[in-house]
Amino acid sequence: MSLSKGLNSIPADVMIKFSGSLLDDIATCAMIVEQLLLINSKKSIIIFPGGGTIDNYIENYASQQKLGKVVMHKSTVLALDQNALIISSYSKEIVPFTTVIECREILKEGKIPVFMPSQAIFVLDPFRYNAVVSSDSMALYFCKMFDLPELILLKSVDGVLDQENKLLRDISFQQLKELQQDLVDELFPYLAEREQVPIMLMNGRRPGVLSDYLLLNRTIIGTLVR
Repeated sequence: MSLSKGLNSIPADVMIKFSGSLLDDIATCAMIVEQLLLINSKKSIIIFPGGGTIDNYIENYASQQKLGKVVMHKSTVLALDQNALIISSYSKEIVPFTTVIECREILKEGKIPVFMPSQAIFVLDPFRYNAVVSSDSMALYFCKMFDLPELILLKSVDGVLDQENKLLRDISFQQLKELQQDLVDELFPYLAEREQVPIMLMNGRRPGVLSDYLLLNRTIIGTLVR
């Protein structure tokens, strides 16, 4: 998984991974988008979509009808594109893109780009049809490729928990590797340690946590991995 820099660099402050589980709740999505629009007045954002219900449907279908690695991989990746379009439906200020050039133009217009990653994934083939990889690792991969300084994973939970179910506020990449957790996929901790991109995991269902973190530098609740 070699990363090309320079030509792929995008002048933005942060990539926000919008978990697919959040898309099931329209009110939650509207609340998150409201925060994104507020943040965008001060900081430039790129959104990466999760798979969510569409991805789950494909996986359930595959359990009954053998799809094969290639079909399974392409189907689940295309689910990310569909969710990018769904996210963009919440505001005209959120615009889908497939290339770095498109993304830069959207940012110049003062709008928020949301990535439809299938085209790039099919061309670069960075994950080799690896069933372990989720959209979290994909978001981290492209965050590094676009040379962005930070990744935020918006989840449906407050962050990383220890063995006693207590929230861990600040952990190292090594600690993330050592923890027994199902919040991110198996590859993610190793990719995070290699790429050294600061990562904030937070609950997108909690009002104000995202805007407080990015605009006021205040963490109400969440886990910082660095």
